[in-house]
Amino acid sequence: MSETTQTQDSSFESNEDLIGKAIANETVDQLTEENIGVIIESPPRFDAEEFVDILCSNARYDVGLAMVSIDEADIDDLQSRTEDSSVRLTDKVSVAVNWRNGTDTGFEWDGRIEPEKLVILVRGDHARLNSMKDFEGMVDLPLAEITREITDQMQAQKQFADSPPAQAIWKTLGSDLFDRFEIPAVADYATSTLKESKQASLDALGSELYRLRLFNDPGLNNPDEIPDRLSDNLDLVLRVSHMSNRDRRRLTNSVTKVDDSEREEREKSVAKLRRFERTGDSEILSDLTYNEVKEIFSNSGQSSQRRSTTRTRRDVESASVEAVFDDNNEELERLSEEFDDQYREAVEEEENRVDMEFTGDEQLAFDVNDDLYYFIEHFVTEDSFGGIIHNPEDRQSAIKNFQALRTEKFQPRGEDSSFEKLRRVAENSGKFEDLVASIDRYVTARSELVDALPGLLSAPLIRLLGDDDLLESAENYIEAYREVQDKLDKKYREIQDVSSEGSSKLLSDFLLFDTVILEYEDDRELVLSPLHPLHLWKYSELAREMKDEKESLTEEERNFLINSVEEQPHVLRSIHVGGNYRLADETYLVQSAEIDRLPVYTRIENAAEGTNSKFYDYVLDKFTSAYPPSQRHLKISVIDPLDPVDLLSDIADLAEKEEIQGATVEFAFIEDEEKPVLNGTASPSVSEDITNLFGPDNDSGEFEIVTTEHPSYDSYAESLKGDPQHFILINDQSNFSIQTFERDAETTIHPLYVPKEFDYDLLEDKINISPSKEGVLFSEYQDLINQLYNQRQAIHNAEVNELNVEKETIDDLLDSAIWVSISSPPMNGNPFWKDNLISRERRGERDFATYSEDIDYFRRVLRRIITEYRLAPDDTDLEDIAERIADLQQSGLLRLITRETLGSGKSRNTKGLLGSIIAVQWLQQTLADPKLIFSIDNPRTREWLNLGDSESRADILTVQFDDDGGLILDIIEIKTLEETSGAYTVKDEDGTKVVEGNAADQVFETTDTIRGLFTGDKNLTTSPRKEALREQLYYELTSAEGMQGKQEWADRINDVFKGDAQIEINPRIVSVEVASEATSEERIDGVTPNAQSIRVDKLPRQSIKRLIVSGIEDREDQRPEEDAEEEAVAEEETDEIDESETEVDREETGGEEEDTVGDDEKTDVNTESADRFGDPEEYTDLVETLKRVLNEFKINIRNIDPDDIDVGPNVVRFKIRLAPGEKQSSLEQRTEDIAREMAFEKEPIVQRLPGTEYVALDVPRENNVVVPQRDYRDRYKPSDEIETSSLPFLAGVTPDGDVYRSDLSEAPHMLVGGATGSGKTVFLYSLIMNFMEQKGEDNVEFALVDPKETDFIFFDALPNLSNGEVITDAEDAANLFEWLVEDEIPRRKQLLRESVCRDIGEYNEQNPDDQMKPIVVIIDEYSDLLQQLGEDADDTEDNVRRIAQIARAQGIHLVISTQRPSHQAIDTDLRANLDTRVAFRLPKQSDSRILIDEGGAEELGGDGDMLLKEADRTTRLQGLYVDSDDIRNLINQYR
Repeated sequence: MSETTQTQDSSFESNEDLIGKAIANETVDQLTEENIGVIIESPPRFDAEEFVDILCSNARYDVGLAMVSIDEADIDDLQSRTEDSSVRLTDKVSVAVNWRNGTDTGFEWDGRIEPEKLVILVRGDHARLNSMKDFEGMVDLPLAEITREITDQMQAQKQFADSPPAQAIWKTLGSDLFDRFEIPAVADYATSTLKESKQASLDALGSELYRLRLFNDPGLNNPDEIPDRLSDNLDLVLRVSHMSNRDRRRLTNSVTKVDDSEREEREKSVAKLRRFERTGDSEILSDLTYNEVKEIFSNSGQSSQRRSTTRTRRDVESASVEAVFDDNNEELERLSEEFDDQYREAVEEEENRVDMEFTGDEQLAFDVNDDLYYFIEHFVTEDSFGGIIHNPEDRQSAIKNFQALRTEKFQPRGEDSSFEKLRRVAENSGKFEDLVASIDRYVTARSELVDALPGLLSAPLIRLLGDDDLLESAENYIEAYREVQDKLDKKYREIQDVSSEGSSKLLSDFLLFDTVILEYEDDRELVLSPLHPLHLWKYSELAREMKDEKESLTEEERNFLINSVEEQPHVLRSIHVGGNYRLADETYLVQSAEIDRLPVYTRIENAAEGTNSKFYDYVLDKFTSAYPPSQRHLKISVIDPLDPVDLLSDIADLAEKEEIQGATVEFAFIEDEEKPVLNGTASPSVSEDITNLFGPDNDSGEFEIVTTEHPSYDSYAESLKGDPQHFILINDQSNFSIQTFERDAETTIHPLYVPKEFDYDLLEDKINISPSKEGVLFSEYQDLINQLYNQRQAIHNAEVNELNVEKETIDDLLDSAIWVSISSPPMNGNPFWKDNLISRERRGERDFATYSEDIDYFRRVLRRIITEYRLAPDDTDLEDIAERIADLQQSGLLRLITRETLGSGKSRNTKGLLGSIIAVQWLQQTLADPKLIFSIDNPRTREWLNLGDSESRADILTVQFDDDGGLILDIIEIKTLEETSGAYTVKDEDGTKVVEGNAADQVFETTDTIRGLFTGDKNLTTSPRKEALREQLYYELTSAEGMQGKQEWADRINDVFKGDAQIEINPRIVSVEVASEATSEERIDGVTPNAQSIRVDKLPRQSIKRLIVSGIEDREDQRPEEDAEEEAVAEEETDEIDESETEVDREETGGEEEDTVGDDEKTDVNTESADRFGDPEEYTDLVETLKRVLNEFKINIRNIDPDDIDVGPNVVRFKIRLAPGEKQSSLEQRTEDIAREMAFEKEPIVQRLPGTEYVALDVPRENNVVVPQRDYRDRYKPSDEIETSSLPFLAGVTPDGDVYRSDLSEAPHMLVGGATGSGKTVFLYSLIMNFMEQKGEDNVEFALVDPKETDFIFFDALPNLSNGEVITDAEDAANLFEWLVEDEIPRRKQLLRESVCRDIGEYNEQNPDDQMKPIVVIIDEYSDLLQQLGEDADDTEDNVRRIAQIARAQGIHLVISTQRPSHQAIDTDLRANLDTRVAFRLPKQSDSRILIDEGGAEELGGDGDMLLKEADRTTRLQGLYVDSDDIRNLINQYR
């Protein structure tokens, strides 16, 4: 307690009065013989009069008092108060500086012009005062001392003087928690506790805690418990402020765990906590007590459970299938029972998601679309069976604003309905009574499902799997519907005889039940309701079959169902409506979109079958890998987009992973009308991600969406001239037509698959393809459609597509883009041409063809692959091979773009690609026609055939005719080998060739799978998987150019799949043996060890040369060495991309730079002095030029001293003295102009040099000089001078050549940011080396988190790792942070309390035999870690944030690194607690401002050039270099 405190009055007129007294008392106490004065920066508002009065009354010296920018200080009044005292007062900076310098200012003390002591209070940044802080003898008064002075004064108050609990409270606030509260809050709390009576004051200590942003606590009675109780109270408030999803569920669950009598109060408390989380209003805390809130959290869940073990899943259908197979019936029943109520509650509370606990360690997330729910709830009731909305503006407005539009409902029991008319006929005549009875059963059965509407809308499979009664009701309803179908079909002609008009109304009304028609002014759409039987059927059928067959399904079949259920198709592919009294125009509508899980049908001319979602992420990855410069700013155009959200979501993912730094996405509308980009189809979370990246408030400004309209493709192509794109995708507005097809009763719609009907057209010599409309429910539906529209029962209508875009359009677009892709619905044939084709493939429900004029790129990659094996194809060979790959291989030439082919050296993948090229060529030449050869690398085929990943499936299928009307299917595994023994072996056992090994295992895995489709037991998975194979065969057949005998192909395929003809399935291995010197091919007909037949074909090097080099002999062995050298040079030259081909940069490679420098540079460094990095005289000539340039820009300077130039390792520093009145900002604003005029390669950086009159102009050197850390070990701090809590490190070398020292323990946390190649990772290595070499393994502990598994793995050998190893798994990292927050920090806090120590330093002094080690937590690429955690990232962010807030005293320090320090990557609260910042080169100024609160990092030179920001001081440094040898030497000590 200060001496002055004891003399003060106990009354305080206000908070500011109390603060003023506290500042004055501390100031007086700080003025001693040992110093020349006190400086107080950024004090809170205080009573200036009180402060001056106390200072005047108690000062023992002549004092010069400067109050600079202290708004509450009335200087004239205060100066009058200092009369007759030893204090002189000013508000001028210049006066304070002159006092220090002994210059006359007009003030005097007994004839002297300078004071004995200086007292300076200042707010804001005043450059001239900065030197005062560095002036020897000036004491910087920490603001925390003001808090202590306030609490000391409160301890002395008579109300609290003799109360141990009160003393403990004030002592804790002034010691253990002194830095956790703002001074005004402490003052507010203090003054509010001073009541008229002593008891009221003691009570107020608990009831006024909300003023400190704490929960009120009447239980502060035990002095020994008070420090822990207040600390826990603070932690609890922080937890509520940043609640995780689990915490929010705890709040909800806590309401159900109290007695009914307490429930209302608990609900009120929970509501207040939620409101506090949203608003942060501390007044809310006044109504909540510590014990109450602690009980809420403890009763509703175990807070000590590891949050990282709970993961959020959005694949809810897959999760429900897993639950069935795992016999988690209770979980399913609970989910099903609770879902409808939780969904309705979320709708009412306008929440966009429902999270439900599932199987203990998981939760399921369901998106909530309240507009859609209200829309469906309006039209789907017990009495309403759908309806019509008239004249909406568009689909989104129809759903959102239907109540403001004219609507009508379909009501079968309405008085004038056709069904009531039929009832009256039945009652009067006795006719059709059985039909009426069936309709009644159908209506009654439907009514039993209406209450389950939320679940059947958003989680139908879970609701049906978890509720046997609901499933039975659904099945009864569907059967009742089918019964009405059957009777209507049979009675229709009879009803027509009674009433021609009425029969048509009756049937058309029935077919419209549970649809909602959007009747636009000149268009029409239709949405199925959740209760439409042909929609509900796929869920009820799947649920029933899974329940019945789950015990008989193999593990592979179960996995197939789990993986495929999320992609359940809409089984009703088209609807024929209208042409009657309700809807005048007859229309054929095609399913082309969905809302939530409901299918939407549009006119065929507006239909867009399928989506591009499975193509975008694939093609973006391929393009940015092939052309790395595009990663800086990708330019994409999509013409007539299907659903822009798919592309924007993929780009948001790439940006989040920092794989691209910017993108401009153009949506061009040509054949289609312009539509909103976010059209309501995206989930709320996806929409939020897109808006954050592309919206007006995005941080980077590097992501942009553009929409344009053009009258034609030609007009659009013209607009691109001068504004080229990287990639263009055309969604072909196919020429749709409706054609009539014969119905194929052999096909049956499956809940997981809609089979195709394939029919050969003899006249047109083509195969027609249409989706099936058969199956019990669906066949009868089609029968009724045919009845209504007077069509033959043997036919059905379907849409046929023809390509609209022409070759000339693609050629025009290729003038302004590197790649152009066409996306089209499936065609009856191959519509794509070969010129410039690089890929043709099917992904999802659409076909894609990609074109490029940059074929040379792929030739170069091909040459690189092939020449690895001493093969020398010429350009003609390469062109021929490229054409075959593009036309025959799934993914075409895009298969060549892999991580291996873009790099150098051989790899398993490049060998496999070479083998595939050779094997397909060989099969083409050796197999007799007719034949089909195709890859089974199609993702959809792999999935549906359950073929697993690329490691366990075969590569190629060939199909030929047998002699009996069937097919021969060869399953081929290709192995490209230099040594065969690793893949397979052939042994001769008594004349029998026995083949075994991995290759044989792989080919039989695929063989057994496909054989099982034809010979195994039938189950839920057989039919759709078999249909997938049939569809793949037809796709290859219709795509094959010039294929003869299509009719026989179609007949044979159909007969085989109907079971009317045989299929022979044979396993084969084709061994491409690039090192074999055999002169001929070898065929081996062998068996496996279990006696299954297998064939092996071995292709030696001679055959490979013949296939690749077109008969040319092995030129490499024969050519002279000189020719070989010339060709090598020529190949290097051809590896360069012709930049003139397009205005868009086509750089072939350019991957990430290393965080190192070349060996040559390192050698140069060793010849340089560690203290000098260049001759300043080389730069003196620039001084006069620089003066002239500054003068031209009207920047007034006093001087630039040519003899005072610093040449550092990364910059040359010119020291500029600005003229009086000239601002530093004028220099900062002209750096770009200065760089241009001075011909600098990069912009200089301007910064003030503290303690001097100079401003530094730092010009980056063209080549940084590397400064190895090993050369500076003699500058380490001596070990006997290092305190146990300290973490000293050499940060780098300053421009004047000095080593800059810092200490992480004073930081106490650090944020490091920098682009790839800037030196960020090497800096982290340097930190580890610093601490290990200066502290030693026994005095520091590390936790290294490396989510990329690349940069820190070799540190696994360190003996002082918290986890015993480098952490690479995201969940392990999350567990580490939770352990620190919930176990280690509380343990350390307890040790500090028991030892009555403030921090780790004091503790280690008192406990030399039981030292507490500092823990340094280094997180490399923090954003990668959060991304890997997915939905669990929130909990981990909370824990990291809490470590940053509370762990300093316990000796736990964070070092967090990131490539792009965006607001999304590191939130504001966390960033605010990472006080020390290290910036390496960053892409943009906005990144720099986020990281270090100022620009400059965007202009750094890379390779270790850095800015170190500590408090308000920024220092330019060259980081110390650590090479592989340094790390190896360190690690070898511990191996």
